[in-house]
Amino acid sequence: NFQDAWLRAEDEGQLSVRAILNLWAYPNMNDDEQIRALKDLYQNDPESLLRISQIKVYDDGILINSTAAMLEPYLETLGDIPSNNGLNYFSEERLTRYIRELEPVGFDFHIHAIGDRGVREALNAIENGQQGNGQQRQGRHRLTHLEIVNPADYPRFKQLDVTADMQVAGDFAQPSHWQENDF
Repeated sequence: NFQDAWLRAEDEGQLSVRAILNLWAYPNMNDDEQIRALKDLYQNDPESLLRISQIKVYDDGILINSTAAMLEPYLETLGDIPSNNGLNYFSEERLTRYIRELEPVGFDFHIHAIGDRGVREALNAIENGQQGNGQQRQGRHRLTHLEIVNPADYPRFKQLDVTADMQVAGDFAQPSHWQENDF
């Protein structure tokens, strides 16, 4: 695992930078085993050069191949996708469980969500996952990419204290490339 190299470098005194690792939550793994393994890897000592305190999750796919989770159906889909409104790598219910079990440990979540349904479901999972945890959050979750967000969900970022992490786009975001996203 990638974190083993970082842990070894820390143990051998070879780290020269402060690093915070994102551990992956894989959609094909058994949830009980994966959650247990993630909990075992958590370390967040602010004096340490290495902290392992974030979880990276792919909620949905991408627009260009019609896998981004959308509220409205695509006009056309590519490949063997079971529905015409994208897909989820983690369902809302499954993501809720991960947040409910890993947030109290101290993990922040970094959730890939591109389509408006993916964004809404990730916000729902954060809201539902936090209910019943009975503690004030110390960190902050973030949704990354956010190519299409339903305006009804804009205020939820503030209400839930979730970071909207959008990257400055390259040439693909220029008007001359917009037709690539027309389905």
